[in-house]
Amino acid sequence: MTVNPCLYVKIPKSAPTNSRMLPSDSDIQTALDSVDLPFGLFFPFLYYTGCRPQEALALTYADIDFDKKLI
Repeated sequence: MTVNPCLYVKIPKSAPTNSRMLPSDSDIQTALDSVDLPFGLFFPFLYYTGCRPQEALALTYADIDFDKKLI
């Protein structure tokens, strides 16, 4: 592709203007410190990989390359 098609999309004036608040560093640290094994690793996995919950839940064992340490 030589042109980004998103450049031609016009945002409607009635589009929601909700802004999202990011959690503070202390909130993140509290969540990471309260990990309860084994399901408790889900939040750190999401945080450190940047996966969305749906993406993480769709992963299978075959998606993990242990030799290259990649998902």
